Amino acid sequence: MSWDPSLNTGIEEVDNQHMKLLETIERLAEVNSREDERDALESILVFLEGYVINHFATEEELHKVYDYPKRDLHKHLHDDLIKDMEDLKVRIDEEGLSPEVMKETNEFLMSWIINHISNSDMDFAGYYRSVTVGA
Repeated sequence: MSWDPSLNTGIEEVDNQHMKLLETIERLAEVNSREDERDALESILVFLEGYVINHFATEEELHKVYDYPKRDLHKHLHDDLIKDMEDLKVRIDEEGLSPEVMKETNEFLMSWIINHISNSDMDFAGYYRSVTVGA
């Protein structure tokens, strides 16, 4: 899936990070379709894990700075994804980087990020605009 402008939150730093996350997940799918690129898959997963953590830190700092009333709930969603990614690493260690595991991983990550942006991040974006307009 290419970046869809309907996913823009209006917060440039967050939008740029979202674009990079989607681009990386797409790259994961492309590499997964080529059997000879397992090292690249591992590299993308390691990058993605670190990037997700940094992106969540950016969002959580904005939540704190702007006193977002739903920040605890939003952080809980972030923590859940990090836990899911840790579980995924265990599964990959046990089962290997099979095409099936990677397909499920890609579908899960893409679905999660689109849903998260469309709902939780857009909720924050509306709040952010309400407290920064005219500020």
